[in-house]
Amino acid sequence: MFERYAEASRRTLFFSRYEALQIGGLEIEPAHILLGLLRDKSPLTRSVFARAGLSYENASEEIRARGGVREKVAASVEIPFSPAVKRLLNHAMQEADDLHHTAIGTEHLLLATLHEKDPLTTPLFERHGLTIDATRETIRQMMQGGIQLSWHARGESLNPHDVIEALKTRVQQFGSQARPGAEDVIARIVRDLDELKQFLEGPRSP
Repeated sequence: MFERYAEASRRTLFFSRYEALQIGGLEIEPAHILLGLLRDKSPLTRSVFARAGLSYENASEEIRARGGVREKVAASVEIPFSPAVKRLLNHAMQEADDLHHTAIGTEHLLLATLHEKDPLTTPLFERHGLTIDATRETIRQMMQGGIQLSWHARGESLNPHDVIEALKTRVQQFGSQARPGAEDVIARIVRDLDELKQFLEGPRSP
């Protein structure tokens, strides 16, 4: 089911499960996906959240206040996706297809989270001015302009994780314009970039 998911998206789902465990949820809900996205801090979604002034801290505080916190669930307990999150994951796949991206990234999960009307996430999005159409257009502009260039223009330094995630975004953008049959090549490049990132971020020899 998750073969198309980029590493950052899989990481987001892992964080989402962790959030559900901490809050005492019996299912992974859209609110947990949002908190997972805010925890992951991938380049595109991080910039969208920063522009909107939405942080993990204020989102977590409001979600816990509105949804309540129950006894934590043991990490060994299997927590399924709720029906709402199953719809959300389908929306994420559709968003990736609409943008002609071979991999499902955190930006597609964000758009899918915006698409799903949820009593905990929707008020947050509305208050911070995050709508699906405006966010989709922002993501398109970032991908066309090159988010990594805008960071350099502001004098911000990039770590290997951010640089390679930005490269993956550009590769997927170029892939959307490539001739039919290029999907396997694009997927292979994305996998190679993931491997390079793991190598660069791994422990260094003394």
